[in-house]
Order: sequence, then structure tokens, then C-alpha cells
Amino acid sequence: MELVINGEKIRVPADESTVTALLQHFNLHQKVVIVELNDEIVAKEHLSKTFLSNGDKVEIVHFVGGG
Repeated sequence: MELVINGEKIRVPADESTVTALLQHFNLHQKVVIVELNDEIVAKEHLSKTFLSNGDKVEIVHFVGGG
């Protein structure tokens, strides 16, 4: 499946069909993230129930500590 993730076309395995699976694929499932799918923010409680389709636009923002 081909997605546009943070502005870049990326191929991911077809079994990465939910937002949660996509976050696990990129090792972001343990981090605090905000996910926008096709210009709409996905609520945290809906990540595992939100399915991805070929060509979807995904924006993932995660926070990094530092100083």
C-alpha cells in the first residue's frame, strides 16, 4: 500500500491496515503522537479502529524531549 506520510510517498505492507499498525511499523506506538488522516485528526481511542487505504495522506507528529 502506498501512503503519503509527512509529505513523502512511502510503501508499507498491506497488513499495516490500521493507524495503530502503522505506528507499530514505525516503532511509534509507545510514544505520544498526534495523527492526522486526510486532513482530520484521529482521536487516540480510534487509532486501532481507523483503517488506511492506498493513497491516504497521513501526518504523524511526535514529541521529543530535550533542552
